[in-house]
Amino acid sequence: MSPIHCTHHNTFTMIHSDREPHWPLLKGLYSEILGPTLPTLMYQTGAGYREIGTALSVRAVGMFCGSLIGGWSSDKWAYARSFQIALALLIAAVTNVLIPLARSIPVLSTILFWAGCSHGYLTTNGNPLLGSIWESKASGPFSLMHAGYGLGGALAPMLVAPFTIHTDSNKTENMSISLIVKDLYANNGTETVLIDPIAPYNLVAAILFSCALCFIPFSGLKNCPSPRHFCLAGGSRRCSCLAQSQVSKDSALSNSCPIRTRDAFHTLYSTTRYYLGSLRAKTKRTDVLLATATFIIYFAVVGNERVFGKFMFTYAIAGPVGMSPANGYILNLLYWVFFGGARVLTFFLAMCIPANPMLLLVTIGTILVSIALTLVPSTEPWFFAFTCLFSLFKSPLFPATLASINQSYEITGLLVLVVNLGSACGASLLQFTAGSLIDTYGQHIFPYLVCGSAVVVLVTVTLLLVLLRHMGSRFTERVETVELAGSDTKDGDEVDGKLLFPET
Repeated sequence: MSPIHCTHHNTFTMIHSDREPHWPLLKGLYSEILGPTLPTLMYQTGAGYREIGTALSVRAVGMFCGSLIGGWSSDKWAYARSFQIALALLIAAVTNVLIPLARSIPVLSTILFWAGCSHGYLTTNGNPLLGSIWESKASGPFSLMHAGYGLGGALAPMLVAPFTIHTDSNKTENMSISLIVKDLYANNGTETVLIDPIAPYNLVAAILFSCALCFIPFSGLKNCPSPRHFCLAGGSRRCSCLAQSQVSKDSALSNSCPIRTRDAFHTLYSTTRYYLGSLRAKTKRTDVLLATATFIIYFAVVGNERVFGKFMFTYAIAGPVGMSPANGYILNLLYWVFFGGARVLTFFLAMCIPANPMLLLVTIGTILVSIALTLVPSTEPWFFAFTCLFSLFKSPLFPATLASINQSYEITGLLVLVVNLGSACGASLLQFTAGSLIDTYGQHIFPYLVCGSAVVVLVTVTLLLVLLRHMGSRFTERVETVELAGSDTKDGDEVDGKLLFPET
């Protein structure tokens, strides 16, 4: 590698290392702001819990659709991932402006669908970008980057609080929100206050827009394709295609007759069949096992995370713990603070602990704390303590799993699509299951639901670590390959007709 390329790569790494932690914080901020503003959105749209739950489910569908598009575009235009992140942030900014203006569930569902699309598109571009920058040293940066989600989640209620409008202040006629509080918002004899959502949502939109502008200038800074780069990467077949590119363009201009529909469908069918056959030929058994394990892990991890985050407050207030609402809000804040802080702590621990032992450590800690939640007395001090411990161990599971996989398998947009698919399915199904079981059996079932999903995580992570050990480290293999090629080099820069250092 030439000195110029080394300098270029180091500059790119430093620039993006400053910006990578930002987008998960923004994602946590604009995702979790829905929580404290949910009563206001329900009132403005005239919706109940079932209807608002449907709207949130539509957001999960949007996240999956965004992941599908992002998984494809992230791999196809890998050099433009920064621009794609900026595009996702811009879409998120627009949806945050529109959400407080919705006055019906269909309109709100449509807006949340696009918000979910931006969420999935952002994830499928951000994670591969980080993996491509840090490569074998990505364990710590993954944890630091994903710490932003917890910090954004903790920031959301503090951002909303100044715009709270209490019911006893309903004295003016020019309020944009009616402050008539129905029985729907009453909890244990206390009234849940509404907020003026326009100001906080627009503030979040302004933050998203500003950060999107920061990503745009660095689009294409790394791995920007050039004819020579494509030739070296793609071999003679790619070179011949490039050599004929200008001829193809000229012939396309002269041959402007419309293609018949039958020929178009035949071409599409042949191309699809070719690529599916090529994908099947290239797919190894380990790839299928890895994708399956990744799906199950993130199904359980994210589902467990959403169940705890959404039902923790109601369990603390209306369940056997019997907390006051004020202490419940403090508990919610501490949960997200520890959630983000744990990922920052993992960033420093990753400097001395390898990725696979780190994943095993946090998994064991999660299952032990989950079991303890079913055994400890139902009192405020115990629940405060073990909620913080649960967040401390549970939070690093998401980035730690990605970091472990990255040691043996490149984090691509397609793999992040599997992650997002498992996350969306787990979040939707486990939250629905938890709500149904709590409605049937009562609040005391909550810690057992958390423990059950933690057991699934433990079993699947164990199987994943066995598989990754079998696959080996891709970075070690790369070094060995380069050393072997170097020992057989005659001229120092060419082996069997292939350039070892094509960019010098």
